[in-house]
Amino acid sequence: MHFSLFVIGGNQVSSSETTYTKNDGKNIVSKTTTTTLIQSQTTSTTTIAITQPKLLNISPKVQTLYRIENSGDVKIYEIEITGREEVKNVEMKVSFLQENEVQMPFSEENKVVFVYLKIETNITIENILNAKVRFIVEKNWIKSNEIDENKISLYRLEDGNWKKLNTRKIGNDENYNYYETDVNSFSLFAIIGEKKSRFRWYFGLVLVTIFIITMIWIWIFNKTKIEREYEKLKQKWSSGGFGK
Repeated sequence: MHFSLFVIGGNQVSSSETTYTKNDGKNIVSKTTTTTLIQSQTTSTTTIAITQPKLLNISPKVQTLYRIENSGDVKIYEIEITGREEVKNVEMKVSFLQENEVQMPFSEENKVVFVYLKIETNITIENILNAKVRFIVEKNWIKSNEIDENKISLYRLEDGNWKKLNTRKIGNDENYNYYETDVNSFSLFAIIGEKKSRFRWYFGLVLVTIFIITMIWIWIFNKTKIEREYEKLKQKWSSGGFGK
C-alpha cells in the first residue's frame, strides 16, 4: 500500500494506492485502487473520491462530498453532507441489496423498482444540517420499462412504509439520467420509477368509442323511423288511400 501527502495551490491532498494480487493457479491478477482526499483550506467544501467504506471529518456548515467512483450496482455516485456541528471519524458505506434481502419490498401499481440500497453511517440526524444523495439511472432501463424520466424518485423505508422523497432530475448524457434527492437521515432506500401515463391514449379511445356508438344509434333510430314511414305508405297504397 502506497500513501502520499502533498499540497497543490493551497489545498492539502492525500493519496493512497493499494494493490491486490490474486493467484488462482493459472493467472495472476493485480488490481490497484486509488483513494484521494482533497481538503480545501480556502473554500468551504471538502471533496472525497474514494472506494467505500471511508472515514470522513465533517465541519459545521461545510459541504462534505462523499464520492463513489465506479458506483456499479449501488447507482449512487455522490452524497453531500452539510454538518450542524463538527463530527470526526464519520463512517459511510453504501450497499446494493437484492429484493429477497429486503424485509418489506416495495409494491405499488404502475411503479417499478430500479434498485434497493442501504446507506449506513454512524452520524445522527442531530449532526446533519442537510444532505443530498445523487444517483444515476440507465436510459435503457427507463425505455424498456416505459418509465417517465421525470417521475423517478428515491424512496426511504420509514416506520414500515415507503416514503417518497423530494427528487429532481439534474442532468443527463448519452447513457444516463442524473438525479438528486434531499434526505435528513440514512437507512434503506429504493430508486423507483413511475410508468408513463396512458390517460390521454385511453381518453382518446373512449371519445372515439362514444362517437361510434352514437353514430350507430342514430343510424339505427333513423332506419327504424324510415321503415315505419314506409310501412304507413304501403298500407295507404294497399287500401287505396292514394288518389281518392
